[in-house]
Amino acid sequence: MIKVFSTEHLRNIFAETPYESVRNLMFDLAMGNDIVDDGKVIGKQEANDKLRKFIYQILDIHEEKPSKRTLHRAMRKHGEELFEVIEEVVDLKIEEGLRENDFFVQYVDRRSIANDDIIEFVSEDDTLLSVAKVSGQHHDFVLQRLGRGERFTVKQEVYGAAVGAQIDRYLVGQEDWAALVNAVAKAFQTELINQIYAAFGDAYKKLPASPTLIGNNTLVKDTFDEIITEVETINGCEAVIVGTKTALKKLNALTDVDWRAQSQKESVANTGRLGTYEGTELVEIPQRYLDKSLTQKAFDDKILLILPVIEDKFVKVVDQGETEIYQVTEKGEENGRWDDVMKYEMTRGFGVGVQLGRYFGMWTLPA
Repeated sequence: MIKVFSTEHLRNIFAETPYESVRNLMFDLAMGNDIVDDGKVIGKQEANDKLRKFIYQILDIHEEKPSKRTLHRAMRKHGEELFEVIEEVVDLKIEEGLRENDFFVQYVDRRSIANDDIIEFVSEDDTLLSVAKVSGQHHDFVLQRLGRGERFTVKQEVYGAAVGAQIDRYLVGQEDWAALVNAVAKAFQTELINQIYAAFGDAYKKLPASPTLIGNNTLVKDTFDEIITEVETINGCEAVIVGTKTALKKLNALTDVDWRAQSQKESVANTGRLGTYEGTELVEIPQRYLDKSLTQKAFDDKILLILPVIEDKFVKVVDQGETEIYQVTEKGEENGRWDDVMKYEMTRGFGVGVQLGRYFGMWTLPA
C-alpha cells in the first residue's frame, strides 16, 4: 500500500527520497537493529545524523545547528507534517512495549480497531463485567451482569500524554532517535497500563463474594487454603493468587522454609515472594501511582485475590491502534502552554473493561 501524504511539501520530499527507505531507517534505529546503507552496515551515530538531517528537511531547516527560535518556528509551520511521518514508528514501538509486559500478555484480551468499527466480546460463562467509563482522569466503573454467550462492547475514550520535552531534546541533538521514540511510546504505554490496573483494582470491590470466600487480618494457613480449594471447586478450574508484590510477600509467613523446594527458596531470595503457593500460581500486579503527587495507588497493597483460571482473558481492551501527535500553540488556553516552550501531545483512543468470574476469594491483610 502506497502512503499518501497530506501536503504538497511532504509529497515533494518523498518524490525525491522513497518513504520506505526513511521508514525502514526509523524502524531499525528505534528497534536497535543493524543499519545498512548501500549494502554496508553503518554506525548508530552516522544513522542518527542522517535521519536528523532528513527531519530538518521536513521542517525546512537549512542550518546545521539551528537555534531554539528557529526550531520553534519550524515546528509551528511543519510540525504536523513531521508527526504524520513519525506516528507509524511510534505505533510499532507501542506494540513492542505491550508485548513485553507479562501481565498484559497473560491477562489482557486486546482488540485493535479502526475508527467507528465495533468489536464485540462474548462472555464464556456467567460473569460480572466492570466497565471503566472515563472522563479526563475521573473513573466511573459500571457493573453489568452477563450470561453465558452474551455479547458486550467496551466503549473507547481518548487519552492524551504530553511529549513536548522529548521532541525538543531530540531536535537540538540531546537525544537520539531511539530515545525519542521510546519516550513517546512509553508515555502511552504507561497511560494504558495505569488504566488497566485502575480498572482491575476497582472491579473486585463491586463483585459479590460468598462469606466463605472472604478472610481478613492475620493470615491463617488452613483458612486461606480452604478459600483456594473452595474457589477451584465452585468454578471447576484451578485458581491463581493475585496481588501486589507487597501483598504477595505476606504469603512467605505461611510457608515453612524447611519444606520449600530449592526453586522456591531462590524465588524468595530473588523477588521477595514465592513463585507458587503449594502449586497455586502467584500473579503480581505491578504497583503504580495514578497521580503526580504519589498518593493514589492503582491497587490496594492489603488485598489478595483468589481468582479462577479461565481461558478467556479477564481484562478487555479496545484500542484504536493509531497514535496521533499534535502541537498546542495557543498560550494561556486551557491545557495549553504558558511560556515559550512548545508543547506537543500524543492522543490515542482505547477502552478498558474487567470481566471477572462470579465466584472468587479475597483476603484483606492487616495494615
